[in-house]
Amino acid sequence: MKLIRNVQNGGIGKYLVINVTKLDQVPTSIEELITQIKLHPESVHLNAREGNREECFVIKLKDQYARAALVAYAESAYRDDPEYSEEVRSLACRAGLFSPWCKRPD
Repeated sequence: MKLIRNVQNGGIGKYLVINVTKLDQVPTSIEELITQIKLHPESVHLNAREGNREECFVIKLKDQYARAALVAYAESAYRDDPEYSEEVRSLACRAGLFSPWCKRPD
């Protein structure tokens, strides 16, 4: 299996990322989301191509490999910020095989 960004979508990953902290409010409908994005277009990371400043890799908790990734991330962050590390570790407790929706990534 290859990353979708390497075989389609012109080098962009599977998901677009919206930074909700840049919105006035968290939208509860598609209409509100569109309005918020029009007001704050900088909140959407459209250009997450390889090597770009906004490059990202989204991992859903239901991904069977997510727990291992989050545990490693939490361990790496611990020295700089133990509180943040523990919050990431709590996500890991609901990820991968611990998610009721666990599945192999597609």
